[in-house]
Amino acid sequence: MKPFSRSFLIIMMILPWLTMPFIKKSEFRRFLPAAVFMSIFTKILNIVAYKRNWWHFYTSILPKVRGETAFILGPYFLASFWVLKLAYGKIKKYMIMNAILHLLFAFPGMAFLKWAGIGTLARVKNVQLAGILMLRAVLLYSFQLVVDAVRERKSFFKR
Repeated sequence: MKPFSRSFLIIMMILPWLTMPFIKKSEFRRFLPAAVFMSIFTKILNIVAYKRNWWHFYTSILPKVRGETAFILGPYFLASFWVLKLAYGKIKKYMIMNAILHLLFAFPGMAFLKWAGIGTLARVKNVQLAGILMLRAVLLYSFQLVVDAVRERKSFFKR
């Protein structure tokens, strides 16, 4: 663990929240269920990954909290909002955006996390991580489609 790794995790968790004022209240309400769902799903995925030794986190923001929690509460949660806000309804754009983001995280991002002493991949390769992240992206989009369909159905019956 490098001396700045814990500080980096804290900054990485807080910095994305500074973008929240740029998300409209209506967009926040619309995409909140999907962002919460994806955060819970990611936490469950990380529990499985921990048990199967897919990756390791060496640094955490608090002693009793796993290192991936900073990712879930920061960039993953807010990225769900931003990607949906910018590309929802345009599946091709959505998939391209996610592919770029996930490849950047899986390759140079993971190399940086390893260098910084924050975490590393163990039994999963970078390509496999990118695949897992892309499956999460498909799940996020699909969940938002279901949320919208349910909301549309409720508004239909209120007429």
